[in-house]
Amino acid sequence: MSTPRASLTMNGHVVDEQLRTRQFTTKTPPRVTPGTRIVAATHPTFRIAGPGIDDWFLSDFYAFNYLLHGQGQSQIWLTAAKPETLLSKCGNYLHGNPFRDRKIVLSTELLQSGELTETTFVPASEMIGKFLAEVKTATEEAKRDGGAVLLLLFCHGNDDCSMILDAGESTKLTITRLQGVLEPYVPVCLLTTACYSGGWTVSKDINITTMTAATTQQQSLSWPRSPSIGRACGSVFIGSIIPAVGKAAKTFPEDDNQPLSAMALTTGSSEIPSPNPGKPQQVSTYNSLCRSVWQFCQDQHRLWTEHHFSFSAQGDEWEEPWSRMTGMALEEYEARWAKLVTVPYTGSAETKSHLDPSPDNSYFLGASMRTVATGGHRPSHDRTYDAFVGPFLESLHSNNVKAMV
Repeated sequence: MSTPRASLTMNGHVVDEQLRTRQFTTKTPPRVTPGTRIVAATHPTFRIAGPGIDDWFLSDFYAFNYLLHGQGQSQIWLTAAKPETLLSKCGNYLHGNPFRDRKIVLSTELLQSGELTETTFVPASEMIGKFLAEVKTATEEAKRDGGAVLLLLFCHGNDDCSMILDAGESTKLTITRLQGVLEPYVPVCLLTTACYSGGWTVSKDINITTMTAATTQQQSLSWPRSPSIGRACGSVFIGSIIPAVGKAAKTFPEDDNQPLSAMALTTGSSEIPSPNPGKPQQVSTYNSLCRSVWQFCQDQHRLWTEHHFSFSAQGDEWEEPWSRMTGMALEEYEARWAKLVTVPYTGSAETKSHLDPSPDNSYFLGASMRTVATGGHRPSHDRTYDAFVGPFLESLHSNNVKAMV
């Protein structure tokens, strides 16, 4: 049986333009490499981490912190706001569509249970310098042992493609500055929710794998703000990546298109235990993972074309195993995500029918797009929820004159 093929993912950037029209294999034999070094950072300080400001970056940050807990050779998670302080001020942090079930990704219980990797507090003014120093160390160590590096940035972006990782202080994280600390020939993947971050995808100044929430001209978008807590619970981008990774973390018999069970890879393992001994196993390619991210976005959001994710593959290696290109291990992501406490929607059915952007909600009026936050740092770009205008527009859409008075 021939291996299925698929076109390049939407908004996939290639260095060799001849690859744009090529059909890529969707599965490939797994390749086990030494453990990944993870360096993650987010910018919100305690002052701007509350409802209606930059809280959604923290939801993304802790969602990945939980999912990747225990993976790789090392992890460092840099934040300008201590989690205990955040919880005392804002309560639990959730992730997902506020009109459907959401997951608690930061709580006192999660901190005390050891299910989250410990974070490192860094003052905002020192964040960029600390991040670059950690990246330099990680790539130097990865070069020595043949490992990979996964970079996670949850922050605002400028329309010059720089990133505001210092909560609006005087410095910027630019492509040139990051390139200056990377060791050559080390597999590096950058995943970021910043606006205009597609500039890192198309740049000729840096050769890394990228998964970005926006293109060079567009902004990244959060889920609509929750009517009950006034917060946006993470980004649609991360909300699409999480189930896509869960789907990708499956193995397939070489002659079968149906997924078998997901299997964990322990650090340094030299082979994958097969659920069907004697049959070679395959995994999804990186291009398949990127296509799957788009599919999950479409499955979750009626206005999925409002989102502008972009992707690149280091060395144009789109047919390599997804885990090798991203630096994530083959883990039971679906099962781990399912263990998180679920918070159901408890608001009115009428509000949900008007504002829930899920594809199966035929009554959606689009008003909730006025209550999303963006990853761009200029205030004029933010579609943030206004305490008067938001409810007014929603009441207007629903012909609820009484609520407008």
